[in-house]
Amino acid sequence: MRFYFRIGLNYNGTFKAVGFIIAVALTTSLAVYISWESLKSRDDRDFVKELQKLHVNIKGAGNQHENTVGWLQRRTELYGFALQQYLDSNQSDTVTTALPITTNKPSSNGVKTKTFRLVCYYSLPDSGAGGDLMPERISPSLCTHINVAFARITNGSLQPINSTVMGLYTRVVALKSSNPALKVLLSIGGYSEPGGFSTMTATHASRKLFIKNILAVLARCKLDGLDFDWEFPAWQSNRMERVHFTQLLMELRAELNRRHSALLVSVAVAAPQPIIDAAYDIPQLAE
Repeated sequence: MRFYFRIGLNYNGTFKAVGFIIAVALTTSLAVYISWESLKSRDDRDFVKELQKLHVNIKGAGNQHENTVGWLQRRTELYGFALQQYLDSNQSDTVTTALPITTNKPSSNGVKTKTFRLVCYYSLPDSGAGGDLMPERISPSLCTHINVAFARITNGSLQPINSTVMGLYTRVVALKSSNPALKVLLSIGGYSEPGGFSTMTATHASRKLFIKNILAVLARCKLDGLDFDWEFPAWQSNRMERVHFTQLLMELRAELNRRHSALLVSVAVAAPQPIIDAAYDIPQLAE
């Protein structure tokens, strides 16, 4: 199981749009994601107000990049609440679980080999918008993994995927012809789909149906695995979602083992400690 603290850059739109996303990410993601350790070390409750101000500024950025704005708006709101909770609880004695980090290491001939993972999220083109970044324009060597975003969950099961979207999945997978080491995964969820996960994971029957359907899609499009982007189980919601999400991943792993499948499974998790503690059973997930 791989865990990724996502930095939030989407390959969607023209290079101008990509530039916009990067510019916004530089002013938000670096503050909200990467520096969680520095945030929690500050005994500065005024910083919560700064996050709230950032939330308002993002909201006023306009409708041209509605998806990105919505995602950043929701993320700053959630992380601002998490920071407030952390400061209120004064969790100086909280114990966290450390996960191994893969780094460059020397090979048998003494030459360092690249073993890091550069995971990129690629948002599917919007058929109604001009200037979208098409799969063929993605550099096959830019990333080690491409997570194609997003498949949706509706009414407790995987939303039917039409032939056009299936074709886009296949076109992204075709990049592997130029870079066989590239891994292409299908990402499930996204910031706008937190509710579907709760219903889908609630029962063994619905989890089993989802696993059956998603594995069929992966096989049909020759994808290398799937990524879960649930924002966030049991956070400000039903506490049983934490248990149900763990059950889903354990049942998925059991089915993959039964099939002797090498499919990859990853989870895009939150960085703030209060969300991690509420949302994820780390020891169970690490198994």
